[in-house]
Amino acid sequence: MNIVLTITNYIGIIAFAVSGAMKAIRKGMDLLGVIVLGFTTALGGGIISNIMLAIHPPINLTYLPYPLTAITASAATFIFYSVFTNANKPLMYADAIGLGAFSASGASLAYSISHNPLLVVLVGSITAVGGGVIRDLLSNEIPVILKGILRISRNNWFTSLLHAKVHWC
Repeated sequence: MNIVLTITNYIGIIAFAVSGAMKAIRKGMDLLGVIVLGFTTALGGGIISNIMLAIHPPINLTYLPYPLTAITASAATFIFYSVFTNANKPLMYADAIGLGAFSASGASLAYSISHNPLLVVLVGSITAVGGGVIRDLLSNEIPVILKGILRISRNNWFTSLLHAKVHWC
């Protein structure tokens, strides 16, 4: 895997783990709940895309640094939550960073398996939004992506299409 994609994956994992952990804290969950929600938010979209691409077992569960990064970021968010709450709209910022990072990495993974543009766009999108959907469902909320935040899905599709165009030209 190239270094840019590796860095992008870690940025996405940390951002989504923080996002999931903050949601868990706001819902009154304990440390275990924070870690579970952070872990599933950070790695859930990648696990779904790996299953769709017939990558078994999913990379996010077998490459140990990914789950350890998600657990560490979730626990750190639990410990330093007061620092995160002082930032303006930290959950939305973490979501935006994770969406961009995972959209690119998911599209790249799909492209490495097939050059089908529909597959690249769909896997990029599912990788990006899958963890957030799981986070919202586990915290008993309607997924943010389904509540009229069209710009997120529009940007996600744009990122996937841009990645596909770069590889095809």
